[in-house]
Amino acid sequence: MSTKLDRLHDFLFAHRLGCGVTALALGLLGGLLAGSKGQQQASASAINELGTDPVDLKDWPTIPVHGSPPRLGLVPKLPQLISVPTFKSYHDWLALRANFLALVEGHPDVALAWDLGSRIRAHKVVVQVDANLPAIAIFDVMPLRLVRGNTDPRLPSPDSFDTFDIGGGELGVEMYTIHPDLVSRARDAADTVLAFVVISHEYQHQQQFEAAAAGSLDRQIFRTDLPEAIRASEAGCAIAWQHELAAYRASSLASWAYGYPTNHHGLDATVQDEAAFSQSLFHLMSDGESAWQYAACLPILAKLAGHPHPDAFQ
Repeated sequence: MSTKLDRLHDFLFAHRLGCGVTALALGLLGGLLAGSKGQQQASASAINELGTDPVDLKDWPTIPVHGSPPRLGLVPKLPQLISVPTFKSYHDWLALRANFLALVEGHPDVALAWDLGSRIRAHKVVVQVDANLPAIAIFDVMPLRLVRGNTDPRLPSPDSFDTFDIGGGELGVEMYTIHPDLVSRARDAADTVLAFVVISHEYQHQQQFEAAAAGSLDRQIFRTDLPEAIRASEAGCAIAWQHELAAYRASSLASWAYGYPTNHHGLDATVQDEAAFSQSLFHLMSDGESAWQYAACLPILAKLAGHPHPDAFQ
């Protein structure tokens, strides 16, 4: 796979949400040194009874993959994109948005292409381009009161957007924020398929949001203004894990179906095995470029994922 593809795939940590793994016992050669609180918290490392090398309790032996990999599909028809070498002017911004719409409407998932494409054309969702975005793309939901103050005045009225009950008596607007790297230039097949996969991932989050009950935490977790204390709570972290597990599974299967699976943290290579896939996803969220987003959730996510020593991430 090309270096360019690897670089872009490194951005594929779609949201301010979740991560995951499944269990495997980690054997130690001797007893672990216990702190004054006994087993209440595991140390990040321990010494075996021979007093030799320390053992890092965060380590997790690779879980073997069972089953056959998904069937490799054919590369889909690729849409024509506008070359946008810079992102400096309003015209550049319009061209990048046009490229995003072309990728959506040319997406191999026909249902996604029709649903999301028609919404974008009808100005039912917000599409923004942000060169400072710490991800390649993010789906989230902005309270309508904030959309009114932040939407570019050259765009249609915020009143054209679909609104959803997001709790607290507020309405929210769905928003796709994309990094220019996703849509900025004419692409080879690998780059275009990666863009399809990213869109598949974020569209899964949109469907999760819409399926959640009005005002529920499952829906509020997508709010751009959700307090960090709620996002990093045990309930918030658990919802994040479930959302990301489903979204990454969908995007990994899409990469196989569209002919370009990668081995980014082992996700695509392990998608047929629940335990191994969960381990791969946990590594992505704890060691990858998005780890800073999930630091407060790591002990909870490690436990949900089945890590043998989740307290090591305290």
